[in-house]
Amino acid sequence: MGKGKGSSGYSKSSKSSSGSKYRSAVSGRYVTSKHGKSHPKTTVKESPGARARKIKQQLRDEGKYFGDSTEIIRRDRESG
Repeated sequence: MGKGKGSSGYSKSSKSSSGSKYRSAVSGRYVTSKHGKSHPKTTVKESPGARARKIKQQLRDEGKYFGDSTEIIRRDRESG
């Protein structure tokens, strides 16, 4: 199955656009931006914290790209 949204509006892509993501307030699953904007009462808009943005930028500067936050978490733990 390709990347994109399913018929339910849940996001199947691990890649995100620039900053904010939408999460279902009921299930906790990530939903597409279109679904999040059209259902503001049942979705929560999240944006990454400053520390996560800083680490993500450092990784980009090193030429590393990733689809999830495991590398950010690892770097955060290593830095103390």
